[in-house]
Amino acid sequence: MKRKKASRGVLIDVALLLLCLLCVTTCLSSGILAKFASRAADTETARVAGFAVSASAKQDPDDPLKYSVTVKNESETAVEYSLELVFDRDITGIIKVTVNGHEYEATAANGSRIIIPALGTLAAGSKSKTVELVFTAGNLTEPIDFDTFVRFEQVD
Repeated sequence: MKRKKASRGVLIDVALLLLCLLCVTTCLSSGILAKFASRAADTETARVAGFAVSASAKQDPDDPLKYSVTVKNESETAVEYSLELVFDRDITGIIKVTVNGHEYEATAANGSRIIIPALGTLAAGSKSKTVELVFTAGNLTEPIDFDTFVRFEQVD
């Protein structure tokens, strides 16, 4: 009588061998990683500083071309601040803004924006500063709306 050998195929044998190797290496590597994790020391004292800044803007009641922007830092770190004025239309060659004796205007690349970089630094803890914006409008026939964005950056 001939005996029939049931063959599962080479592919299944290789797959089972790989599965066994995977189980063994997973057990070994988890033991190695656990050794590293169990040796961690809790001696660091770093913490995250609070970041609380605000800004407000208002128009001068006596002069419609003057605005004041007040920036306030209640953070635990010093911050630098800058302004970006975004207008509702292209203002290239129409409007200029004078801030701290420097004149800024829109360029062809950003015709509806005036960017006023790095106006100053506010120290930590309830420090505030008011920035006066004086607009010069040539050839302006109707009011132009704009938004004021104040950008804060933490100083290390």
